[in-house]
Amino acid sequence: MNSVAATLTTLSYGLAALGYFGFAVRLLQLRYVSRPLDASRGWLFVAIGFTAFWAGMVWAGQRWSLGNLYLASELADVVRYAAWTLFLLVLLRDEASGKLPQGLAWLAQLAGLLFLYVVVSRILFVFQVETFGDPKRLVLYGTMAVPVLTLMLIEQLFANVTD
Repeated sequence: MNSVAATLTTLSYGLAALGYFGFAVRLLQLRYVSRPLDASRGWLFVAIGFTAFWAGMVWAGQRWSLGNLYLASELADVVRYAAWTLFLLVLLRDEASGKLPQGLAWLAQLAGLLFLYVVVSRILFVFQVETFGDPKRLVLYGTMAVPVLTLMLIEQLFANVTD
């Protein structure tokens, strides 16, 4: 990566960290996460917080060339995606029963299995375990599958919104 691209990358992650941190602070100022706290507000705040933390970790690693922050930022990325996924799953719940509709319950199970796969694949990558194939490829599969799951959840959210 050339110096211009590295500078833009660093700036982008720094701006993302500041933006999400500012968003979290603003939600606290508005008492958005005060008692009584419902699940959607709580998971939204958690997702915003972990997104700010993740962007800050990547920014610090890029800014000061701290390679040891790579693993921490990868873990923060997984937690960030999991928090956003849980937020979307909470939004999909039926208000009366508090459960996912019958036809969507499999999405929660798929999300759990996918995040388990992502964590295991990254552990295999860190320790270079090649029992199940190339660890880089396993991480890549998980990295591509999580945004697809997120898009599926967003599509279900829009499909089930009442007019």
